[in-house]
Amino acid sequence: MNRPQAVFLLLTLVSGYFLLPTQAEAKTEPLVFDRTINTIPYGPFRPSDYTPPKPPARVKARNTQAVGKVPTGYSSCSCVSYAKYKTGFTKSVGAARNWPVNSDKPAVGAVIVTYESSIGHVGIISHWDASYVYLESEANYASCQVTYGRKTPIGSPLIKGYWIK
Repeated sequence: MNRPQAVFLLLTLVSGYFLLPTQAEAKTEPLVFDRTINTIPYGPFRPSDYTPPKPPARVKARNTQAVGKVPTGYSSCSCVSYAKYKTGFTKSVGAARNWPVNSDKPAVGAVIVTYESSIGHVGIISHWDASYVYLESEANYASCQVTYGRKTPIGSPLIKGYWIK
């Protein structure tokens, strides 16, 4: 629509009369926006100027929940991962209940394997006496945290056994 047509349309709408244009006055070309000064519908930028932002790179979080100054390299939400890190055990065991047992007597630095949950639990032994096995540390006993100094009765039916290096 050119300027005279726009003025004509405005005057006819304001005056209350609307006159249809004759065939000679009617434009047959479609309305085309000039993209260099286009403000409808894209604003002052051309669509080709827009580059969507790149998503951030994925970063693996490691040991974000550990209590104390414990080196990273394991997941504090996995007792198996933590015990493997502390002992240098490299074989895949899956669930804690599948950790191999090679002794029925505790030893310092050994791994205690228990049936404390449906998938089992493992921890590192610091010492023991006639009544209890004392754990140096373990992971995920208390909701994705490394805990220290827990004790377990030495005759407990929950103890599967011990793994000694």
